[in-house]
Amino acid sequence: MGKSPRPKPKVRQDAKRPAKRPEASLPDTHLGDLERLVGDGALRVAIDRLLERTPDKDIDKDIDKVCKKMFQALRKRCPHLVPDRPVNTGQIGPRIDLGPKTVVTLFRGAAVKLAGDKQTVWVLGDSEMLVFASRVVLETEPGRIVVHLPVSTDQTKDVVIKVPFAVGSEKRPAGLMATTPMRPIGPEEIVEIWADALTAFAWGAVLTLAEVLANRAGQDPDRNGLIAFNLLAGAGGLTIGTMARHGFDRRAP
Repeated sequence: MGKSPRPKPKVRQDAKRPAKRPEASLPDTHLGDLERLVGDGALRVAIDRLLERTPDKDIDKDIDKVCKKMFQALRKRCPHLVPDRPVNTGQIGPRIDLGPKTVVTLFRGAAVKLAGDKQTVWVLGDSEMLVFASRVVLETEPGRIVVHLPVSTDQTKDVVIKVPFAVGSEKRPAGLMATTPMRPIGPEEIVEIWADALTAFAWGAVLTLAEVLANRAGQDPDRNGLIAFNLLAGAGGLTIGTMARHGFDRRAP
């Protein structure tokens, strides 16, 4: 006689299914060395290869979930390290919009970069003036920016010099052209001696801000940073237009 089939085990209807394994998450500790990895060159090469792939290729096939999350986190936290696809020669790049508070913060960094320190002493003949680069302010309004430069001399003590510039606006773009009065606004004993230097420093800080941000906003096909070509001032802040260099302005190999 054949063996009778074994009875099937009873399954409880209220039995719970095993919980799904949580997806791998990217701890913040993975982000600490990203700048160093970029400096070593390995990550830069990998990013270049990703950017050079054609859109019809599926890059997800050979990138695991953790690497994908790291790449996305890097793009979010350090966009200047993971630029978009190169901007073609002479073409317009991304537009950089800066709100009033952001403008002031970044402008102070640009002024310190230009001055070489948070505060410096200017000397011209027998005259000396202390300039506080880390305390400068950039004020914007439609078609106009005003640079506030805190300075100090033995005669005036601490004062703020204002250097206004007429620049482009949304309604009237002007590229990087600007006009300014012959003298800044401030005590006569300061502007009489330091007018040219104050104006040059104020505009130099504006250009430094535009150049640094444009350079980090993207790259051209030769992996050179973009350049600034337009400044638009408004009540809501400052906008910097970027573009890739033209062929005649490209760096020779």
